[in-house]
Amino acid sequence: MNVYLVGPMDNVSQEYQKGWRNRSTEYLNAWEIGTFDPTRRPHSDDLSEKEIYALDLIDMKNSDLILVDLRMPSWGTAMEIMYAYEVLKLPIIGWDDSEVTTFSVFLDVTVTRAFKTLDEALDHITRFYTR
Repeated sequence: MNVYLVGPMDNVSQEYQKGWRNRSTEYLNAWEIGTFDPTRRPHSDDLSEKEIYALDLIDMKNSDLILVDLRMPSWGTAMEIMYAYEVLKLPIIGWDDSEVTTFSVFLDVTVTRAFKTLDEALDHITRFYTR
């Protein structure tokens, strides 16, 4: 089983970008669940933005569900949520520990299940999506 980790990457700190992804990867790997972390391909001269996007879509196609950081709106996150929902038909597990949910439109339409904390979302994945 593989989980693709979706969330803001532009205009956020390295800790915001990678902190929850590293924690999720460590937790899920302990359950023998793989993760695809799009931050492993930083923007550089080696890959164009189109190549990075194409590689991210391949990762999503090779995933069984996606885990989404819903704390902050971003175009990339919105596009990946819609791709997972409309094209791949993947379960979408989200989490948002902020006081005001900024992605409320996605909660009603696309997100399979949303949680208040990352720990609750990870626990749900291991309890209900593992064999």
